Amino acid sequence: GHIVQRNSFDYNDQAVTYSRPEASQARFDGRYDGFIVSTSNTYDFTLTQTRGDVVLGVDFDDFNDKAGVVFYVSNRQAVTKVPREVGYNIVYTEQILQLQDISTKVVSGTVDENGKFGVEIFGIDQSENGTVEGYFAGEIPTESVGVLRLTGQGYVETGGFFAYRD
Repeated sequence: GHIVQRNSFDYNDQAVTYSRPEASQARFDGRYDGFIVSTSNTYDFTLTQTRGDVVLGVDFDDFNDKAGVVFYVSNRQAVTKVPREVGYNIVYTEQILQLQDISTKVVSGTVDENGKFGVEIFGIDQSENGTVEGYFAGEIPTESVGVLRLTGQGYVETGGFFAYRD
């Protein structure tokens, strides 16, 4: 409901709003799905699916009165479908490669009055970097949705996430 219909109405014809809590911290957990697109000829596959687990930590009552956000993607994987012939059929199997986790620098003032946030992200070994942007939804924020973009040597990864408050 709320995320898709941002600045509109939910299924009960109630206005969708965002209100920043006065004093609270929250954890949002969810899933990330994306794609790695090769920007060079060094990879066998030009498009690879990625996935991972998202944790979004938010301090709505940060020390300087502006909410701060920390974003993590763990258990990140690249999944490639590999075709092979079985009789007259082609069967696809998954090849899974474990990728490094994604994190952010802890910064404050990253959530605006509309619930929008944006922070810089990076791979743990610093070989990837990019940004994540998203929104919190709900009068007491219970959902978050966003898009991330990472750049590494020879590829770009783009994807989205949904996360829900614990």
